[in-house]
Amino acid sequence: MTNWVWNGGSSGNFNTATNWTPNGIPDNTGSTTLTAGDTVTLQKSVHLGSLFINGSGTATLSGPFGLETDSGITLASGQTLAVPGVTVTDDNALTLTGSGNFGLSGGVLHFAAGFSVASGQNRR
Repeated sequence: MTNWVWNGGSSGNFNTATNWTPNGIPDNTGSTTLTAGDTVTLQKSVHLGSLFINGSGTATLSGPFGLETDSGITLASGQTLAVPGVTVTDDNALTLTGSGNFGLSGGVLHFAAGFSVASGQNRR
């Protein structure tokens, strides 16, 4: 299992292999980690194993494409994931864990088996 970590700076293209450590474009065979304060642009729809955010603040994935996860999105205290123009789906239930904020601006949520929000979550 690979853990891809964003190293593309405060803004960049998701589908550029050198923007990730290790080099490569994340897929559903591992986990993907973004850093709060970064804006990552999707050039096409992506299918990830899971998505995590490092640091406090907002990480942004901008579209107009899709973000699909197999194992959900994890947010911790003080974290927001903004997904303007992105359609977010999960193969099972979309589960937001931790006590962060999930910001959905101009996007759409689809989830196959439900939507779960852990105690302490804020939705905006």
